[in-house]
Amino acid sequence: MSVTSAVRHQFLEPLRQVFSQVTARRKWPVESDWDWLLKGVDRVIGNGRGGRDFLQTFQMFWRQPMQVGPYFETLASDRRPAMVAECSARLRARVDGLRVSPLAALAALAGFEVYAGDGH
Repeated sequence: MSVTSAVRHQFLEPLRQVFSQVTARRKWPVESDWDWLLKGVDRVIGNGRGGRDFLQTFQMFWRQPMQVGPYFETLASDRRPAMVAECSARLRARVDGLRVSPLAALAALAGFEVYAGDGH
């Protein structure tokens, strides 16, 4: 998927909006927090079999050279997972406000949060 495609831009716009409000972000000379988030989104929706496979495939479409070492080093950061958690919470609050869940009408699920997963 092209980094500059209109569909990609529209898909990422809600994340971009909540990212602008995140308090856990900071400027990082090697790789921006926004670029790191984009790689995370692509890692989740991609079909790479592993980290290196993902990076090799991703590099074909990424506008900047990627370095394997710094990418894996940033995965050990304490701050970046906190940034992702904050983005996730803000995005979830935004999405939750868009419509009422059809599951909310089921009394048996009152007080529960229901998540979907793919078993991955």
